[in-house]
Amino acid sequence: MASSSPMAKLLPQLFRHGSRHLLSGTGTATTARRVIGSHMHKIECYSQVERSVAAGESVRSSPFLVGGRWWQLLVYPNGVDAGHRGFVSADLALATDDNDVRATASYRVSILDGAGNPAHTAAVGPRRFWGRYDYHPLMRPTTTLWGEPRVEEAAAEEEELLRKSAVERLVAAEELRKSAPWLARDDFIRVQCDVAVTEIDTKPLDERFMRVAPAGFTS
Repeated sequence: MASSSPMAKLLPQLFRHGSRHLLSGTGTATTARRVIGSHMHKIECYSQVERSVAAGESVRSSPFLVGGRWWQLLVYPNGVDAGHRGFVSADLALATDDNDVRATASYRVSILDGAGNPAHTAAVGPRRFWGRYDYHPLMRPTTTLWGEPRVEEAAAEEEELLRKSAVERLVAAEELRKSAPWLARDDFIRVQCDVAVTEIDTKPLDERFMRVAPAGFTS
């Protein structure tokens, strides 16, 4: 039975092309996969926390690992900014200030009811995340995320980009109080964040090939 190996198929070409050179090569493949993880953050003494933080100030969870990246859930009891006062907002951030750390992810944030089921839920993404500083007004760096000096136009553009990741109106504060009897009784809320990270990986293929070089390629 005739051989079907790559070299056997190539031999007739060698005879036809005489002294032409051979090219050998390797291959790679790029794949994408989703890695999903969850984190639950409990805010105790919620009424005191709500009175203590201003609009635009967040309560942060401990860092948690999903898809090879460390993340933090940010909960804003009085809104992500002054324009969303009266709402509970939420956001997801990479838990690093290294701008070279990047990730593509979607996330869903839920305030859980007394039985642990989602009572108020919103989803964001997929979108691109990168390491960044804490953007509290008193702690802003002097450069943008791109390493350029901060000017008003760049700052406004940058902060608008950051806001795209936030759930600005997860639930109205008044609605939360009415719909959460456990909040009045036990004074805590539990916020769950489900994160789906897209990982892109390139690996070598276990394949090699040989072919005759095109005319003039090696001259």
